[in-house]
Amino acid sequence: MRTQDARRRAAVAAVIAASGAVLAACGPQPGTVAGPDASPSVVASSGPSAPGTPSSASAVPSLAGNAKPAKPKHGTALISNGTRTVWVGGVAVQFPTTVTGAKWLSAERIAFVDAEGNISTAKYDGTARKVLTKTDRSVYRANPTTVGTEVNFEEHANGTVRIKAIAEDPPWEGKLEVDAYLGVADNLGATGNTAPDGRYFGTRDVNDDRFHVDYAFGHAGPQGEEIWVRDGNSREPMASKAALGSSPAVAPDGLKVAYAGTDGQVHVLKVVSGKRPSDKGGLTDTRLTSDAHGIGQLTWTTDGRVAYSTDAGIEAVSANHTVTQLWGNAGVIDFLQA
Repeated sequence: MRTQDARRRAAVAAVIAASGAVLAACGPQPGTVAGPDASPSVVASSGPSAPGTPSSASAVPSLAGNAKPAKPKHGTALISNGTRTVWVGGVAVQFPTTVTGAKWLSAERIAFVDAEGNISTAKYDGTARKVLTKTDRSVYRANPTTVGTEVNFEEHANGTVRIKAIAEDPPWEGKLEVDAYLGVADNLGATGNTAPDGRYFGTRDVNDDRFHVDYAFGHAGPQGEEIWVRDGNSREPMASKAALGSSPAVAPDGLKVAYAGTDGQVHVLKVVSGKRPSDKGGLTDTRLTSDAHGIGQLTWTTDGRVAYSTDAGIEAVSANHTVTQLWGNAGVIDFLQA
């Protein structure tokens, strides 16, 4: 796998070099935002409470009187709802653009879809924003996630959907957008893939030889939306169909994948010890909820629960099926795992 990834990087570098003149002719490229609206402000709010470290409903602090977000730490919650207000650890921060589907990239930066439909990144306080993609009103982008130094996201264009990749840092910065390398089976193809989650790709101990999942994504199959998982310790094909459903979220340990089942409930796939995820019987499937409504945007809390958006707000469910409300309004939540 590492050899193939290295070859891919070499090929991408060649494409970058060949694309330089063409991109230069396209006019200004996205980069760090400047201008009078580029400085966000942190505001205290008397609106709905947001979770800080959500071990329970009682851990949700009031926003009143908060002046600025504290430096993020393990478990800091990030909530976005498509407006300019982003909640970071219970503090409301005004960004210079609307923020949709925000996810942590690191302890300092987040990725999101901005008001122009571009993939943007910024510091957690809204400063140092970078616009990574070029504005195209015919394109719809969603679900950003990080894969090493890349940002992967789904892009809908010309009647198809595929997972794309672009890097925040040199040498890719704002200059090249390519199909994400998924290590998929040859018969899957590049189109019809959605909802990537690869934040823990390449982050595990190289001495850990257990079979695990390091990347998951959705795929439009003949029977509806499918969950596909990539086994980081397997030979090609490294991705295989795991279930029918949507919105996959890989646990930080790589041994579990949460997803929204076709029954509208939260499910968790677990890698069976000694088996590959692609093996027959290599994954067990457990349903955690029974009466959730409109679930999506699944993620993992730092205490091992699955958080998800619903029609009524944001909830989390534990392995023993206990459901806790984290937020009483529409939004998308993510937790800093670093």
